[in-house]
Amino acid sequence: MIEQEIPKTLNVKIPAGVGNGQRIRLKGQGTPGENGGPNGDLWLVIHIAPHPLFDIVGQDLEIVVPVSPWEAALGAKVTVPTLKESILLTIPPGSQAGQRLRVKGKGLVSKKQTGDLYAVLKIVMPPNRMKTLPRCGSNWQTPSRLLIHVRLGESIMANVTVTFTITEFCLHTGISEEELNEIVGLGVVEPREIQETTWVFDDHAAIVVQRAVRLRHELALDWPGIAVALTLMDDIAHLKQENRLLRQRLSRFVAHP
Repeated sequence: MIEQEIPKTLNVKIPAGVGNGQRIRLKGQGTPGENGGPNGDLWLVIHIAPHPLFDIVGQDLEIVVPVSPWEAALGAKVTVPTLKESILLTIPPGSQAGQRLRVKGKGLVSKKQTGDLYAVLKIVMPPNRMKTLPRCGSNWQTPSRLLIHVRLGESIMANVTVTFTITEFCLHTGISEEELNEIVGLGVVEPREIQETTWVFDDHAAIVVQRAVRLRHELALDWPGIAVALTLMDDIAHLKQENRLLRQRLSRFVAHP
């Protein structure tokens, strides 16, 4: 008589600071041993999903912080999200594009160490509809950047879907409206909502476009080429997942012929 396995769901505690590819052992949760022997173990392989705001570099985190040219030149204080809270970051006068500002102790936490958060400055121009620039020394800030960093950061920490207007989306991902139109036409992303005068995008679309932008720089392809590359990468990931599931089924079949 072959005993039928009954699927069950386990609540597993993931240790702080666990890395991509690390394994977690669940003792006795594997298949039954031969001839009445003890159950084997179940090993969980950690895969860290992309985050809409942070890139992981070891124990450190990186976040791109858009600032206006006058904020970079004159200095400013901007709201930046961390994993647990929003903080006020000081942009020193004379800052340059690509400059990294370190926020100590705001990275990933593990038993051995706590990483840092690095804010990478990205200088962006205001939307075309903004005809006038702020007076020198004023405390003016672009509404789009405030929306991106205050609303986006707090919403993600509250596990709420974030939405962007076209202008916000382009500022956040670093592409132009013309490039966005091309990307949508190629099917790389789709608007979450199509309103009468604009499109609305969500944070998932932002992750996809940021991934596409990185690939474009790495592979030196045009947008149609990037669309093909993304499709192939998704197909490969799907095949790998199917292969893992097939291996699991085969191992159960071998254990219970």
